[in-house]
Amino acid sequence: MNRTDILKQIQNALENTAPEINFEKINKDGIFRAQVEIDSYDMYRFLSQLEATTQVTIPETFFRRMVTIEEIVDYILDSKRK
Repeated sequence: MNRTDILKQIQNALENTAPEINFEKINKDGIFRAQVEIDSYDMYRFLSQLEATTQVTIPETFFRRMVTIEEIVDYILDSKRK
């Protein structure tokens, strides 16, 4: 699994959760939640789907920090290396 694969999985999870959000317009280095209007339930669904497709557990505390897409990719890559 590489960065491109993970970005695609993030895009798919977001499109399945909030299809109105255009993933291509999201600044991957910008704060994710500041760029998308997504409620807590959809954020949970997005996170759950991402965990299922990547097979990596992402702690809620990590996601609550409103991390960037790039930080999410780095976290998943680091978790896969362990």
